[in-house]
Amino acid sequence: MGNIKTYWDKSAGYKTASSGVLVLLFQLIKMILPEDALSQQWDEWILNAIGLLTATGLLDKVWRNRHKIKEFIINLFTKNK
Repeated sequence: MGNIKTYWDKSAGYKTASSGVLVLLFQLIKMILPEDALSQQWDEWILNAIGLLTATGLLDKVWRNRHKIKEFIINLFTKNK
């Protein structure tokens, strides 16, 4: 279990950036290939896989910064003296 956490921590910040690059590469490949090269199912599957990578990156970022987010929300609703 410790090894998984170590690898997960090393990927911090790279999941969302890599998913952005993957979307750009996928769109470039779709522009280069003929329209019928990929079926609609494969197109959706690839975009869903990239979306999953993006979601895990965003959720990981929110989890890592949860204390800062909590303090920010508390500061929004408290009166500053």
